Amino acid sequence: MANHAHEVDELRGTLRSYSEHMRRAHGLFGLRFNKRHRRIGKVAHDRPKTLSVQDDDRLKNLMFYIDCNPVRAGITAHPTDIRWKEFSSCRFYSFGEKNSYTDMLTLPKWYLKLGDTARKRQRKYRSLLDRYMIERGLKRDPKMSQGFFIGGELWMEEMRKKLAKVLGKKQAGGKDPPEEAVPG
Repeated sequence: MANHAHEVDELRGTLRSYSEHMRRAHGLFGLRFNKRHRRIGKVAHDRPKTLSVQDDDRLKNLMFYIDCNPVRAGITAHPTDIRWKEFSSCRFYSFGEKNSYTDMLTLPKWYLKLGDTARKRQRKYRSLLDRYMIERGLKRDPKMSQGFFIGGELWMEEMRKKLAKVLGKKQAGGKDPPEEAVPG
């Protein structure tokens, strides 16, 4: 995000070492933010929000929530379109893109269970991320109609054919078809 960062961490070691990590990470973010926007002073005025996550399923949803934050904010259409690619774990999990940030990642257990190769995990991650976005209204469901019909694929295809037939007659003859010929 333009004015704040998200990160998911597993606490290893002491709270002090985690606190030092957060201070370094937020300090670097603040320095870069200030440099980019030609300003000085604190960027974050409050302590970061720290959550404890119960299990792998909730961790996965938290990661998707973070990935989709720029979509909810209207900055991008999809989480992988993020401008700050050098800080994007989403692009790493989705496509395997590596950088200095992703070199520090430890793959979550749930992610490793997605497939026995990196390519399979990436494909499954993209699929799960898209499903998450559809369920939360951040992306149109491709199974839903784009036009005049809502229903199962076979029924929608039948309706499209009927409509094409009616429109074809209308265009060829220049006259409107009888009312009963229009699918309803």
